[in-house]
Amino acid sequence: MTETTGKIGSKGELYTPAKIRSELGFNPGIQVRFTTLPDGRLLITKIPSVKELLSKQLIARITVEEAEAISEAIQKEMESK
Repeated sequence: MTETTGKIGSKGELYTPAKIRSELGFNPGIQVRFTTLPDGRLLITKIPSVKELLSKQLIARITVEEAEAISEAIQKEMESK
């Protein structure tokens, strides 16, 4: 965990120190989520890009055809109820 200070610009820009940006992989153009915490702190979380999500190791392996077959089976089961 790294702790340091930053600044807020005149238009509300958050200036994050380079060391923190580098440590967290905060590159220009990434999307982040801001969450206010009850104790007054601000949590900034990087939102993974589609490319990052697709490059992660898969937990389950399933083909499109298998997914469609499962979906159809569930739909038939729901229709019969």
